[in-house]
Amino acid sequence: MAATFVGRARDMVDLDTELAATRKGTGRFVSMRGRRQVGKSRLLQEWADRTGIGYVFFTAKQGTRAEELAAFATDLARSDLSVAPEIAAGLRFDSWEAALTVVAGRATPERPAVIILDEFPYLAATDSSIEAELQKVWSRALEHKPVLLVLVGNLIWLAERRPARC
Repeated sequence: MAATFVGRARDMVDLDTELAATRKGTGRFVSMRGRRQVGKSRLLQEWADRTGIGYVFFTAKQGTRAEELAAFATDLARSDLSVAPEIAAGLRFDSWEAALTVVAGRATPERPAVIILDEFPYLAATDSSIEAELQKVWSRALEHKPVLLVLVGNLIWLAERRPARC
């Protein structure tokens, strides 16, 4: 029996709506923010499992850029995305742009890709170029492919990133 998420039915519907849009061949981006320990990751894991769609769920750990990319490649190799066999065979990445472009390149409307980057603030804290890379790869590849990119973070990080009001 599937777990019940009290008050999360709307979130599930919203995620389903975003995923449905990818089947038209266009990328979608979701930013999920909230207080720590409120179930963001658990919600996304449950939703992704329910979809039956290929996905990778990566949780950052405040490692170096190389460590995080290697961990992402490991999670990709274990995923059910169509790119998994290539990664398992040894394909590695030297940038987030390269990694996400490869995933996007293998996605089709029939087999869209879901990429969940959990604890995104950890990546941003240890890799000053990741936000610029994501912006670049979004406009060049992801928005034109059937990919749903989900960035997950906490409100504390968001508040720290906002410029101070004068």
